[in-house]
Amino acid sequence: MDRWHAIKGFINVLELRSYTAAARKLGLSRSHLSKQITSLEDGLGVRLLNRTTKHVSPTEIGEAYYEVCSRAVGELENAEADLGALRRMPRGRLKILAPKSLAVLELVDASRSFAAAYPDLEIEIFIEDQLLDIVERGFDLALRFGEQPDSALVARKIASFRLIPCATPRYLKKQGIPRRPADLAHHNCLRHLGMTKDSAWRFREKSEEIAVGVHGRISSNSTVFLRECVLHGEGIGLMPSYSVRKDIKARRLRPLLTKYATASLPLYAVHSGHRHLATKVRICVDFLVEWFDRRAE
Repeated sequence: MDRWHAIKGFINVLELRSYTAAARKLGLSRSHLSKQITSLEDGLGVRLLNRTTKHVSPTEIGEAYYEVCSRAVGELENAEADLGALRRMPRGRLKILAPKSLAVLELVDASRSFAAAYPDLEIEIFIEDQLLDIVERGFDLALRFGEQPDSALVARKIASFRLIPCATPRYLKKQGIPRRPADLAHHNCLRHLGMTKDSAWRFREKSEEIAVGVHGRISSNSTVFLRECVLHGEGIGLMPSYSVRKDIKARRLRPLLTKYATASLPLYAVHSGHRHLATKVRICVDFLVEWFDRRAE
């Protein structure tokens, strides 16, 4: 770093033909600049400048050294300018790992919007429900449901999705509308095998927790599969809000037991804990936080 500052000082002295003018331009004292260049000459073992009380001129070797240094510094400054532009407008490839239900039911719209905002960025979304080593597999970012364990990775909570009991109007017309959680015991409930620890669905009324044992003819570990079953009138599903938001708005599904609170499913963005976070990752995470915040109930 000292050599870098000394070289820039040398270039400025030679171009301005003045220690005083160069020191003023660089925001240094004249004596400090003089010491930098003297140190540079000592390190190189050559004299770069001829100095008199009124004039500064390069020696022959100083002229040759100036030509080399001025080109190198110019190229480096251009590279830094390009890097600054890259930090403001990311380019290249962004590899994201996402669970299937989120990718299919929510990330299609989000990725299209993100791609439109950053046209120089190529987005690759890999769909996988199993936990993979994102560093080993070369992913920039992973989206994961549930609380994240302590690790070398950085996890930022970007959204929380309320679990909504819902069914089609056709099913409810035929089987009746549950008015209390206990009524679910008499309905065909489609359980998500990975979302709850047992066969109970849990609700809260004020400070009281209500656990209801549910049963049904179909269960699955796939939110996408269960959503299709619910839409076909098979029964009642306890679905994360992102998966049925559009269906409820279009009145294909009706939310149930709305006066009771239910649990929420957190979503985290997980990435490498490297100190210098890539701009493309930071921008993507910030975008997703805002995206899901606009869609929060």
